[in-house]
Amino acid sequence: MDLQNTILAAMLTLSDRLIYPAYATGPLGSLSALDDQSTAGVIMWLPGSLVFLVAAMCLALEALSSGTREHAPDAQPAPARRTALPSRNRV
Repeated sequence: MDLQNTILAAMLTLSDRLIYPAYATGPLGSLSALDDQSTAGVIMWLPGSLVFLVAAMCLALEALSSGTREHAPDAQPAPARRTALPSRNRV
């Protein structure tokens, strides 16, 4: 998984102080700077992790399904095709 994203998101979400003190001076609406930081961490953590989990599941399913197609008991190999060689008749 994306370890850097997870660590940064956890730090932002679980911190009891502002990571960037200059951030407290800007307008934040009705949220405090710490609440806004925690919300940003949650937004990074959940959707960011879901993207990587979905991609990993797709790759795992593809790897598992391609392995079962190759080793299926009733799968018959395609017959070899013979191609005609050009004749070498010299006149």
